[in-house]
Amino acid sequence: MKKIIQGFFFQKSTYFTDDQRHSLGIATTPAMLIKKDYCRIMFSGIISTEPPEQLDELEVPGYMIDRLGLSILSNIRLLPDELYFKKMYSKVLDSSVYEMIAKSNEIRFSFERKGEIWIGEYEARGGCSGIAQCVIADAPNELFSIAP
Repeated sequence: MKKIIQGFFFQKSTYFTDDQRHSLGIATTPAMLIKKDYCRIMFSGIISTEPPEQLDELEVPGYMIDRLGLSILSNIRLLPDELYFKKMYSKVLDSSVYEMIAKSNEIRFSFERKGEIWIGEYEARGGCSGIAQCVIADAPNELFSIAP
């Protein structure tokens, strides 16, 4: 059986924004501010619950795609209330983050089930870490082939 995983990971981000303050209804001079916040990045993918030796030779245990690129999942451990896996990008779509991804190489995810939502965190080498949330749903094998 395969499962569909869909969620968001949140990465700390620092960015510039304009701030126009109003005094008595009159706009004052706009100012540039540095804000620290979280950047939300959506991901989706497939996780196989089959043991690796039962997969076809061309099949991977799991894969994921997000705005940064395509990644392969390994060391997947899905328990009733816990999920762990390692993620490695195989194709980077956003060249501006290529160096960061190349340095971190492997990203470890861990989740705990909280009702219907899985709440967790991720960590990569080089200090890149953050929060992640997802939902997981069963995907019948028929979903992955063309119906006759």
